Amino acid sequence: MEELIEDVERIIDVYKQNIERQKKYHDYPFTNNPDHYFRLMMLQKAIEVWSNCLEKIQKNWKQLDILQ
Repeated sequence: MEELIEDVERIIDVYKQNIERQKKYHDYPFTNNPDHYFRLMMLQKAIEVWSNCLEKIQKNWKQLDILQ
């Protein structure tokens, strides 16, 4: 279970790094603004989904610890 939590935390970190990289990419004049913002929104949505998943895993992990 701890490995699963660590994997999800790594995935969230990768998405956060990707968002930061995409924000820097916007400084170039040849970027298509709607496409750029759409990508950022999709990355943010993915972070929200993975964060919710992590919270549920941690909540269930705590409940299992209490039962044991």
